[in-house]
Amino acid sequence: MTFVGKILVIVIMVFSVLFLGLSVVVFSTETNWKAEASKHKTQVAELQKKIGQFKGEADNATAQRDAAKADAAKAVADAQAKNDRLQQEIDQRAKEIQDTRASVGTAQESVKLAQNEAARRTEEAVTLRELLKKVQNEADALKLRQTELNQEILTLKRQIEVAQGNNKDLRERVAILQTAVRGAGLSPDNIIRRGRSSVANHDVEGEVTKVDTRNKILEISVGSDDGLVEGNELEIFRFTPTPEYLGRLRITSVDPDHAVGTVVSNPQGKKIKEGDNVATKIRPRG
Repeated sequence: MTFVGKILVIVIMVFSVLFLGLSVVVFSTETNWKAEASKHKTQVAELQKKIGQFKGEADNATAQRDAAKADAAKAVADAQAKNDRLQQEIDQRAKEIQDTRASVGTAQESVKLAQNEAARRTEEAVTLRELLKKVQNEADALKLRQTELNQEILTLKRQIEVAQGNNKDLRERVAILQTAVRGAGLSPDNIIRRGRSSVANHDVEGEVTKVDTRNKILEISVGSDDGLVEGNELEIFRFTPTPEYLGRLRITSVDPDHAVGTVVSNPQGKKIKEGDNVATKIRPRG
């Protein structure tokens, strides 16, 4: 039974007692009031006993209600404390989320910067690879040129050795001839001067292949295989763009396929160029 039910029962019992009293008064006027009074006293005693029981139950219910209220208040306080703790945790989590978002933003910015840096590094790597490839190609070309130069050096060394051998042989022969000439009562120098000629034994034609910066020393495309010897003189001229006479060249060094000479005449002081013509005689261009 609930507390409200018990209160209602008590109220009903009170009203019942009142009605019973009224009934007793009414009844006593008509019957033996003493007997009825005794009877009603017994009933009142029983009702009071029941009222005491109901009152005890009501007190017990009140105590239970107060205990329930205390438990409820404690539960509410516990719930409030738990709610406060949960609110603190929520605030802490919100702060952590905000910090995390800030960290994520910073990390994204860092990633973007890193990506830009990586792209720049990639471009630099491509440029460096191209440069390295170019340098490697140049190095390969230099190695090839070095090999060619080494081969040319070996060839020149062999030619020098042959020339030195020929020079030694010629010196020995010249010494023998000079001894023979002196034995015949002649001067070797006079014979050499008479034997030299500034004109080649036959017509020679060639081109200028190299010119020094002073426009004095020339290398030409004909040599001893073409009949040139040291002391020969050649005319220098060109046909294009207009025919021009440039001067005279005296041969100072001769090889089989080329010769070197000194410009002994350049009346107009014109610049001699590679491709200009040299010949013993200037002939009309055919």
